[in-house]
Amino acid sequence: MTDSGVEYRTNPRFNPDNVSIRFGTGGDSSLFYDGADLIVTPAVVGTGDLKVIGASLLLDSAEQIDFGAGDVTLSHATGKLTMTGGDLHVVDGDGVVIGHSAQGVVAGVTPEFQILGDTAGTDVNLAIVAYTGANANNGSIYFGKSRSGVVGTPGTALVADDRLGQIVFLGDDGTDMASAGARITVAVDGTPGSNDMPGRLIFETTADGASTVTERMRIDSAGGVFIGDSSNNGMTTGLTINQGVNDDKIFALKSSEVAHGYTDQSETDSWFNISKSSATLGGAHVQVIGEDDSLPRVLRWTVAGGTADTTKTTAGVGLVNFDVREHDGANAVANVTADGNVFVVQARVGGATLARFLVDEDGDMYSVTAGQTFDDYDDVALIEAYDHVRSGDAAFEIKSEFGKFAYANEAALIDAGVLGGSIADGGLTNQTQLIRVLTGAARQQATRIRQLETRVSGLLPVGD
Repeated sequence: MTDSGVEYRTNPRFNPDNVSIRFGTGGDSSLFYDGADLIVTPAVVGTGDLKVIGASLLLDSAEQIDFGAGDVTLSHATGKLTMTGGDLHVVDGDGVVIGHSAQGVVAGVTPEFQILGDTAGTDVNLAIVAYTGANANNGSIYFGKSRSGVVGTPGTALVADDRLGQIVFLGDDGTDMASAGARITVAVDGTPGSNDMPGRLIFETTADGASTVTERMRIDSAGGVFIGDSSNNGMTTGLTINQGVNDDKIFALKSSEVAHGYTDQSETDSWFNISKSSATLGGAHVQVIGEDDSLPRVLRWTVAGGTADTTKTTAGVGLVNFDVREHDGANAVANVTADGNVFVVQARVGGATLARFLVDEDGDMYSVTAGQTFDDYDDVALIEAYDHVRSGDAAFEIKSEFGKFAYANEAALIDAGVLGGSIADGGLTNQTQLIRVLTGAARQQATRIRQLETRVSGLLPVGD
């Protein structure tokens, strides 16, 4: 049967090229074949859409859907759908969700791009991988910020403290997912100018029991690193640590090879610590701890370079120089308290920490006043022996105070503690012990003079 150029046959039924089938009372939609393509026009008159209801629109593998003049193509292969020839644009207010059928709410907002999943380590990962060949190029993530207010139209400069980007780490606290455990922020650190964008990097964490993040560390535009603080007028590039109200250690160095066991003072693998000398008054306590083993030097200073000053007056300085002063609490230097101790060496002796040597404000030096005496020694003879030894004459005869001759050399001085070892081995002089010997020699000489005076006075007639 034919009707208006349309032929209907029992088998098959077909329409000639460019002959359409109209649908609707007004012929609003048509379907026809133009010799190459099957064309569906949902809205010949008025408006309308091509809809598939209650069924699926299937695209065989290796087939494609072309848009426009074919400049954008949507094609299907087994397990994937590919769009080529153009970009994918999602209109404002809509979003892209990967791994789920709806957008989720985090931190009270609904992000427009989300990757959601419930399989650890597989379906909730984001990878940016660059296969760039023999060069140093890489994949990147860019955060941008403009004050223009018009998408795609930069040109309005930022101001100091504007945030350039932020990474927030959230966790489910049993109520919602609105509390951050940590946050990394980049902000403008100064005044921007043409091709000039000073920035700072801020690291924040949330303390136990808190609901908001607190800044812990920042790196500013000058390269300054701040922990517990945000600025230091006395520093441009360096490290500033503010421990707040805490009174324990502010700095510690550790090593997994160290286990000193002195855990009342420090963790067993900490070998260098710095803390306040006073909780409220400041000062510094430097603590160096080594193992209880064959370690003759626990703290060692090595200084190299410079040219030593030879001035032997109050203006002299040294390659190692200690400058000790007081201040008045009002930004002015003050003199050290009269007779105040400037330098003190203490040692643990007899279960107590005791001063063994000190230098005071006048430059006077004090050392332990030992109860040791030299009754078994002729102190004058020891002084003579010391003078001979240091001048190279290591053996000579001396006369003891008992009128006996004794053969003395370095051994006597070492035994008396005046020398720390033989001169050939670099033995040093114990200045404190030498002063004791000198004092003893003076005492012995005074005793002999008094004895001589007594004898002489007994030989002279009365009245002479």
